[in-house]
Amino acid sequence: MAARPPCRKGERAVTGAEEVRKPGAEVGEGCPVCRGGRHGATGTLQEDVERFERLLRRISHVVYTKGREILADFGITSPQFDALLFLHRDGDMPMGALCDRMSLACSTVTDLVSRMEKGGFVIRERDQNDRRVIKVRLLPRGEEMVHKVMASRIRYLTDILADLPAEERAKAIAVLEEIYELIHEPTT
Repeated sequence: MAARPPCRKGERAVTGAEEVRKPGAEVGEGCPVCRGGRHGATGTLQEDVERFERLLRRISHVVYTKGREILADFGITSPQFDALLFLHRDGDMPMGALCDRMSLACSTVTDLVSRMEKGGFVIRERDQNDRRVIKVRLLPRGEEMVHKVMASRIRYLTDILADLPAEERAKAIAVLEEIYELIHEPTT
C-alpha cells in the first residue's frame, strides 16, 4: 500500500470533540491526529479501534443530522422515510412484515402508515389470497418522495466526496465494503 500524503489539514486538525490550531504550523507539522506525520493507522490495534470508533460515531452523527434536515425539508420524518424505503426496495408487504423490518411495535407502524396514507404516500389493501392480511403498497407520490430524498442525499455526499481524489474514494469505498462484510459474517 502506498504511503499516504502528508497531513493536508496543516494548522487545523480535529481531535475528539475539539479543534486544535497551531498558528504557523507547516503542513503535517504538529497535527495531533497524525502526530506530525500521516493520517492513517496510529500503531496499536487498540488505538486504531478507538480512533475508528470515534470517527465512525462522528461521521454517523453528521450524516444522520443532515439526513434529518433533508427529510424535514420534504416534510416527512425519519421513520416515514424508512417505511417508504422498505416498500420501495421490497415492494408491497403485509403490515406485520413492515413492523418486523422497521423493528417497531405494530401499533407504532399502524399510526405511521395511517399518517402516510393521509399524505397520499401509501395505501393499505387486503391481500387477494388471504383477506385477513392487510398489505401496504407504495403509491406514486411515495415513490416520488423516495427519489427526491435520495437525490438530495446523493447531492450532499457528492459535495463532500468531490474533494477526495478518485483513488482515495475507491479505497474508502473498498474498506467500507470490507468492514460491512465483516460485520455481517457469522462469528464461530
